[in-house]
Amino acid sequence: MLFITILCWAAYLRFKDLTVNPPGMFPDEASSGYDAWCLLNYGVDQHGQPWPFFFRSFADDLTGTYRYMVLLSQILWGPTLFATRLPAAFLSMCIVLLLYLSVKNWLGKWPAILAAFWSASSPWLLPYSRTGQRIILLPFALTLWFFFRMRSEKSPSKNRYITAPIILCLSLYTYVAARIVVPLLLLSSLIIDVKPFTRNHFRNSFVVIIIFLIVATPMIWHAIENPEQFTLRYQQVSIWQQNQSFMNNSIQFFRNYLSHFSPSFLFISGDSNIRHSQRGFGELFWSIIPFLLSGLFVSIRYRNQTAKLLLGWLLIAPIPAAMSIDGNPHALRSMSMVIPAILLSALGAKYLLQIYSKNTIIRIGFTTAIVLGVAEGVWVHYDLMVEYPKYSAADWEYGSREAVANGMMLSSSYDEIWITSRALGMDRIIALELLIPPKDFADYLEKCKKAPLDTPVGHTVFHWNYFIPISDVIARVSPARRLFIVRDMEVPFANEVLDPIIRPDGSIAFRFVTFPYP
Repeated sequence: MLFITILCWAAYLRFKDLTVNPPGMFPDEASSGYDAWCLLNYGVDQHGQPWPFFFRSFADDLTGTYRYMVLLSQILWGPTLFATRLPAAFLSMCIVLLLYLSVKNWLGKWPAILAAFWSASSPWLLPYSRTGQRIILLPFALTLWFFFRMRSEKSPSKNRYITAPIILCLSLYTYVAARIVVPLLLLSSLIIDVKPFTRNHFRNSFVVIIIFLIVATPMIWHAIENPEQFTLRYQQVSIWQQNQSFMNNSIQFFRNYLSHFSPSFLFISGDSNIRHSQRGFGELFWSIIPFLLSGLFVSIRYRNQTAKLLLGWLLIAPIPAAMSIDGNPHALRSMSMVIPAILLSALGAKYLLQIYSKNTIIRIGFTTAIVLGVAEGVWVHYDLMVEYPKYSAADWEYGSREAVANGMMLSSSYDEIWITSRALGMDRIIALELLIPPKDFADYLEKCKKAPLDTPVGHTVFHWNYFIPISDVIARVSPARRLFIVRDMEVPFANEVLDPIIRPDGSIAFRFVTFPYP
């Protein structure tokens, strides 16, 4: 009954007001939804590629796993924001369920209850449990792998050497950080499973490696065929691409890496990016500290293979984030840390429960931590549902969809509607909101390279270009009737033709202005 209550709590935190919290629609979400709609209706993505496995989106190269899940969601709910966000919320619910089942099978009921509660109200998981982006796929896939691994631990069978490794290898196709985390995690599991090294272990390890190579073949082939696209994101954010010496880059890497284990990041303030973290919260609860420390003690002190694997997992997870030049510590690129942190804390809870009745201090501390944990969960709920939509609105590009809707109401009165370049990814939002056919959108992308000032988004009156400031467009003399959608205080005083779009916190997101033709 207690677990059912926690599961309902998790569902509430993930599905309540899903289309309005986070507020707005981030360009990555719009791109996912638009690609899914194009595939469902035309059989091609936004770039005109038929049923691709790897997608090109902005300056990124990504697998299409999440987009195809959104496609299935759109069959029932259409090209809506709800359909785009639903798979993430559902997968996050699955994480809570799988963690409970895994820990119950491994450590028993009460550690499993705690693991379910920590994952249900985790500040690390919640922001990206409610947005239509692929990051949640990685912690889900790794939790599923751990579930099958623990299941076969209790009932030894080939599942451990076939099902679990297959799931781990398939995790490559979730999020870009998996390209580093998964091979290292697979290697760690093979090393830890030696007990001692036997011919049977050698055979099983060989089978796992073959499985990995087979599963990774599409990605390897894609990297060979499209090396520039495959490494595009790496070239943009990697510290090794900077004009610094190898020694300086190595020092920066270790600084980045260690920052992910700092108390500030884990327990106090979290990631500075509001899209990655709720304000005023660490990535983990304060109350989890005694359980996590106990779990780390057990993993180091005792010969427990699963505990050793979790410790290795925890140490591997921040590596992709540490390799980047921006935003460290980075909750998004290191998100796979949250699963071993919760599992190690559950192990610590089991250890403390074993000495609970023997030590008064342990009893008081254990009970206090549980009470504080519930209080922190309530605090997270209040902030997520009441405060977060206010202070995160600007970061989630609140007002972009409304700007398009209001612009459409005025479109018959203007030849051109120009949207500021400071509205990120607006062309994808326009394409999804107006359901522009992919051929028209692909033509727009191609023409933008040649004549960005004369290229509307599809066959519409909307114009947007990331590289051209709106002030440059305004300065360009034109006989066309033009409406400008701009940020507050972005341009000099002009004639306002519509009430501005106001964010939940009361600030202005966009203004609708005109400038008389000289």
